[in-house]
Amino acid sequence: MSHHGLGVGIIDLENTPGFALRKLIGYQLGVKIHTPDTPYPVELRQKAKEVGQSLKEKGVVFYDSRGDIHWEDIEAAIRYMVVTKGIKAIFIDPMSGLVAHLSASEANEYLNNAMFRLGQLVKELDFTVFHINHLNNPHSDKDHGEGAQVRGSQFSGSRAMWKFSTDLWGLEVNQQAETKEERNKCTVRIIKHRLDGRTGTFELRYNTETGRHEEFGGAITLPTVAEVFAEVPTLKMKKKSKDTTADFGGVL
Repeated sequence: MSHHGLGVGIIDLENTPGFALRKLIGYQLGVKIHTPDTPYPVELRQKAKEVGQSLKEKGVVFYDSRGDIHWEDIEAAIRYMVVTKGIKAIFIDPMSGLVAHLSASEANEYLNNAMFRLGQLVKELDFTVFHINHLNNPHSDKDHGEGAQVRGSQFSGSRAMWKFSTDLWGLEVNQQAETKEERNKCTVRIIKHRLDGRTGTFELRYNTETGRHEEFGGAITLPTVAEVFAEVPTLKMKKKSKDTTADFGGVL
C-alpha cells in the first residue's frame, strides 16, 4: 500500500473496522498496539493518530459487515469502493467467512458462485483482490499448525479457489516447534502462478516485538510495473469485422 501508493479496500469479516484499523496502524508503526499488554503512552497515541490520518488520506477504506455477511452486500461494497473511491486493491479476510453458517455442500456451491462473480467483477472494473482463506484439515499426522505442507486442494470451498484465483500462496508454520526461532518461521509456498506456472517457496520470520513478518537476508526489491512490461513484447489486437472475437499477436 505505502510502496505502490494504491487506494486499498479492507473487508475484514472477523473483526470490526476499528480493530482492523488499529492492527494496520500498529503494523505501520512496528508496535502491536492492538494487544492489551502493549504500553500505549501519549507519544505513541499521537503517532498512531498521525498514521491513521495518513492512511485515510492515502485512500484506505474499511467495510463494516455488522455481523451480517452476504455475498450480494460484499459485491456491492466492492463496486462502491472501486467505482466511487477509486480503490485498486481489495483485501477480503477470510473469504471462507462467507459460509461459516452453511453445511459443507452448501458452502462449496456458495463459494464457487461467489468466486465466479468476483472474477467477473475484477474483469469489469479492473482491480486486484487479495483474499485470505481457511484450510481444510490435511490427511496426515501433522496439522497445519504443526508444519504440514499446504496443498491447493485444502483451501476451503472445494476447487473454487483453485479455479478462479490467478495465484495461490500457502503459509506453513510450526507453532509447536521446540525453539522460538522455528516457531516464528513461516514458509510461504507458491502453489499456483497462472502467468507462467512457476512455483517454489521462501521463508519469512515473525518479529514478536514489531508484529511484522520480515524476509530472511534483507528486503526483497521488486520491479515496478513499467519495468516488467518493458521486457514484454507489445500485445497487438486485430479485431475482426463482424464479431467481437480477436486475433492476438505477440506474447501472452
